[in-house]
Amino acid sequence: MIALGIVFLVDILRVWLPSLITVYGDAGATPAEQLGLFAIAWFAVAFVVVPLCRRIGGRPVAVLAGVAMVLLRLWLQFTDGGDTQLYVACVALVAALCWFVGVAHTGWPAGTGVVAGLAIATSLHAGLGTLDPMWLAQWRGWAVLGTLGVVFVGTQVWIQGPTREVHRPVLWAVFGPVLFLTGVLFGNPGVSHAAAGEPRWGVPVLVAAWALAVPATRVRGPWVLPLGLALLVAGVIGAGYVQTGAHDGIVGLAPSGAAAWQALGVLGVGLVLGDAANRERPDVRWAPAWTMVGFFALTFLHYARYDIEIGFLARGRVLLVGVLALAAVLVLAAVRDHRAPPAAEPAGGVEP
Repeated sequence: MIALGIVFLVDILRVWLPSLITVYGDAGATPAEQLGLFAIAWFAVAFVVVPLCRRIGGRPVAVLAGVAMVLLRLWLQFTDGGDTQLYVACVALVAALCWFVGVAHTGWPAGTGVVAGLAIATSLHAGLGTLDPMWLAQWRGWAVLGTLGVVFVGTQVWIQGPTREVHRPVLWAVFGPVLFLTGVLFGNPGVSHAAAGEPRWGVPVLVAAWALAVPATRVRGPWVLPLGLALLVAGVIGAGYVQTGAHDGIVGLAPSGAAAWQALGVLGVGLVLGDAANRERPDVRWAPAWTMVGFFALTFLHYARYDIEIGFLARGRVLLVGVLALAAVLVLAAVRDHRAPPAAEPAGGVEP
């Protein structure tokens, strides 16, 4: 259930970000500061939901926001650009953020589900030729989104919440930087496909790496966190920081071997999020809202450098900032080492 929700969250962002840049941003004519303030206002709504979740519980918020998220995303298929597409996408983003905050307050085990959602989103994106369903022929977009939506809403409505007290894994504090790294690099089949000299095998390698990242979330041990962070750094440097290559006279391509470096980073994502889901901090109740603000801040900096001179953030340095952001949170959590309690059996469950 969480996996499909993450798929919808990623899909909405894939529509919202280009709508923001081309419609509100007027393809670069709108000042970057104004565009940033407009965008951050929508993310701020997530903070309003946190007290509501603490009052009535996360499950009602997650269910209602999840249904709204699916319906609004389907509505986007009827839009044809312009302000309608922009503002429907903005409201859909708000619903997705509310769902995300609600899920974080349910206590549902999320480590494997979050990574599985990123894996499905990446595989779907690669299978559709890096086109979002928004820009497919209408019936194809409806077929993909409708199927996913029915399964998602059905499982979310019927799933039974845990009977134990809700714990607050560090996962929700690091998801934003991980989502940024995934969207720009580790979950971007375009990088694999366009890498110099490897257009055929790059995408299958990336998809296979995500398939391995899902079971990697269940690996435990004191070495998991340092290994995961090391793989993330290696993936960022190898695929997103070194100079781009040229092939057959085409310049600006990702360097040869980028897919292999991406694969290392993907495995790092699985290890890091799995470890973060098993660490608990009592003060991360606001983390789901803050982490998505962090996601937008990193994304804004990464793409603003094309229009604004930001010397110290040239090339892939924003990607390294993203790694440092999640590393700081995880290392601090590792020092305190608050471990999450094991998931309880559902009410009425049968003991083995």
